[in-house]
Amino acid sequence: AAEAVPLRWTVLKEDSGDEVASGEGLATQERDWTFKVVVDGLDSGTAFTYQFHATGDASASPVGAFKTLPAAGVHVDQLRYGIFSCSNWGWGYFNAYDAASRLGLDFAVHLGDYYYEYGSGHYPSVEEAVRWEGLEPRTELLTLADYRKRHALTRRDSSLQRLTSRTALIA
Repeated sequence: AAEAVPLRWTVLKEDSGDEVASGEGLATQERDWTFKVVVDGLDSGTAFTYQFHATGDASASPVGAFKTLPAAGVHVDQLRYGIFSCSNWGWGYFNAYDAASRLGLDFAVHLGDYYYEYGSGHYPSVEEAVRWEGLEPRTELLTLADYRKRHALTRRDSSLQRLTSRTALIA
């Protein structure tokens, strides 16, 4: 097994750049090289940025952004959110994610089918498909390893990366 990667994470207030939370942890192969952070005590109705750094070298994630909800009972004049559903690799490119990433959304919600378990040529059919290149795995998803590969493929989409680096995605 590969060695765990030690990480440091930071959360900054977007307007001032003041650090409001930070910590350390490990990304491990057993968790697909992911690391989850739950940050409590952030100010309501505030914009923040975050970033992960691999300790021991200069590697860093792109800077991401999110906003916390207003405090309970506070009147909100406007709420900007995006709703997404049915993201199937074979039907095309995720241009809507890219467009939404430029709208200054408060958050985005994905209501269903973040990705599909079908193999290539099933849904859509070969004739209907816009793209199959890169589909991983090419067969129907049956195992945890299959689902992890398809999830990783979906997360590599540059439009989805732009959206999720600029607003919280509730899925």
